[in-house]
Amino acid sequence: MMTASIPAEFEPFVRDEVAQGRYTSTEEVLRKALSLLRGEQKLREEIALGIAEADRGETIPADEIYAYLRQRIADVASGKP
Repeated sequence: MMTASIPAEFEPFVRDEVAQGRYTSTEEVLRKALSLLRGEQKLREEIALGIAEADRGETIPADEIYAYLRQRIADVASGKP
């Protein structure tokens, strides 16, 4: 198990989150913050991959995307999975 210190500038925020009942403990606040950080890093990686694909010309024309989305919307509206 790792022990970490919360910088003084964040202590009031963390205490308030727990006091307001949004989280049950300081540890829960930190778990959520780390989970969000992990998600942000994953998103940045996915964006970088997408940019690299676009730079290589590996794109899908917008009209194909819109046609696909219109069909998906129609399928969902009619109850199709």
